[in-house]
Amino acid sequence: MQYSQVRVAAEKLFTEDLSNLFNAELVQSIIRESKVEAVDNVYLALLQGHSFKIAPELTPGIHATCLEVQEALGFTEKVEFFIDSSPEFNAYAISRVEEDQPHIITMNSGIIDKFTPEELRFIIGHEFGHLISKNSELRRVMGFVFPPGSNMSSFLSDKLDTWDKLSELTADRFGFIAMPDLAVARSVFFKLSSGLDADKVQFNGDAYQKSMDDILDYFKNSTGALSTTHPVNPIRLKALQLFAESQTMAQVHDSEDMEEDTALTKNMDELTQLILNKGVSPLAWERKRFFVSAGLLVANVDGVVTETEITTVLAAISSATHFPRELLDEIVAQGEITEIFMESVGAILKANPAERHPLFLFMVEMALADQSLGADEADFLFKCGVEVFGFQRKEIAQMIAELLQKHFVPNLLG
Repeated sequence: MQYSQVRVAAEKLFTEDLSNLFNAELVQSIIRESKVEAVDNVYLALLQGHSFKIAPELTPGIHATCLEVQEALGFTEKVEFFIDSSPEFNAYAISRVEEDQPHIITMNSGIIDKFTPEELRFIIGHEFGHLISKNSELRRVMGFVFPPGSNMSSFLSDKLDTWDKLSELTADRFGFIAMPDLAVARSVFFKLSSGLDADKVQFNGDAYQKSMDDILDYFKNSTGALSTTHPVNPIRLKALQLFAESQTMAQVHDSEDMEEDTALTKNMDELTQLILNKGVSPLAWERKRFFVSAGLLVANVDGVVTETEITTVLAAISSATHFPRELLDEIVAQGEITEIFMESVGAILKANPAERHPLFLFMVEMALADQSLGADEADFLFKCGVEVFGFQRKEIAQMIAELLQKHFVPNLLG
């Protein structure tokens, strides 16, 4: 099985981007060298002592199911399976640090108790998906760099949250390969989201699918995007439908090279945009264009664009896009920065004149990004403030003076 072809394209893109951002390969090697793997050994010992290990002589049925799923997915590395005493519906995978250690898949007792054998196959396959995609390894690296309580930027936190959701879509595919029945997947999602016994409430899988499709249509047709905290069950079910009917699924067990499934990629790209888009309205797009073009115009006043100024621009648009550098490069490549600036300002102020203050203050912050203010930069701000934003000179001076007090640092070295 060619694991890479099974994974969701957007998930692979985010994983690669985060791996480069965290320098994951180097950090992994440092973790090994510093013997941080002892922590995982302790965790394994805790599981051995306080959790129930799934073994053939103790629970032959569940153990056989775990091995059948592992075989169905062609995963040959050693894995040990545990049950935690908890009524919560949860399961998780922990990747090994060293090759002589096993990976770990743990399921809470609530799942074992309330889910059917077929549903367990899907859940176990899903957890294997996290190991196969190596997202469990990347999660360890990120947890090492940012342990609990760390001050992570909102941009990075948002990016990780989006990656988590995309990772679930990839893991779901492996769950479906292990249990290729959409009715089973629907039942799993229903139980996980509701906590209800499907038989007791006479769960109707077809009606549930219809309700998920209706929710998905609403978000597809709205001017906003799914927020990063919105449940993704409608997307997960639609993604599995697409995968179940795809060429990729039909060829998943082929030993030869799998052909690229362009139809699946196209359909999934449209679907994952509901997760990736951080603002899809025309006004949101104009704000992105403004921050890039205005930032570049101010930075270029003195003829030298510093790394600090670029960082300020990227920080401004990071709340509006998961890939700020790519957006900046795209607008720079268009070459008409002044025209883009004037178009974006005009569109924003026409829709919401009250935004002229925060927009202009951003330009002042850009001018002060290097903790200084040159005469040329001040002249540019006054000219732009009067002619583009319609401020009086006194208003402009007051705004600049306020930020000067916060950011200006005299050069004591002369």
